[in-house]
Amino acid sequence: VTLTPLRRPSFAPSISGDGLASPGTMLAIPSPPLAWDLPVQEAVVNSWDLDVLSLSGDALGRVVLYMLEGRHGLLRHFAVPPEVCRKFVAKIRAGYGGEAPAYHNWHHGVDVMHTVYRLLDATGAATAGA
Repeated sequence: VTLTPLRRPSFAPSISGDGLASPGTMLAIPSPPLAWDLPVQEAVVNSWDLDVLSLSGDALGRVVLYMLEGRHGLLRHFAVPPEVCRKFVAKIRAGYGGEAPAYHNWHHGVDVMHTVYRLLDATGAATAGA
């Protein structure tokens, strides 16, 4: 199956809200090259030095949105509306619930996503065929 972008939606020009705490306070996805409201430097997200355990759940939400759009423009490429992405990420986070096991929790999920993000980037797979 080949996914083809249907259209290029417009994205919010700035970041607002305080993360993915609730549907009313979700992040807007900015258009590059505007600065992302990342809790760490962009270079840290794009390296193996990201320490997810040192970040709050809301801060991790901003990192996830950056990994989905900021560097490689996946949302734009596949014409995923920002609101759909924010709701998707919020549902994933909520799925871990307040009684998440000590290891399989929101922090672990973001850590796994970051590892895949870095592997795709380090191997050139993120830009293959672009």
